[in-house]
Amino acid sequence: GLRFSLEQAADLPRFVRGDALRIGQVLTNLLGNALKFTEVGEIALRAYVCRTNDDAREIRCVLRDTGIDISREQHDV
Repeated sequence: GLRFSLEQAADLPRFVRGDALRIGQVLTNLLGNALKFTEVGEIALRAYVCRTNDDAREIRCVLRDTGIDISREQHDV
């Protein structure tokens, strides 16, 4: 009852310069939390180039899921 989808933009570079360990940790934690709190529905990860400056590109990763939300009260903690 759980669907996972990955969307990679066509212009997404094959290789990027950055801290691979940290990027991997962040994505693993986000996906792990989404999986932990989403019993049915969908988890979707989308990666795309957000902005291009000369030779530099900003890659944006967006995670969307149908799991439970954090209450407004918990946002302020």
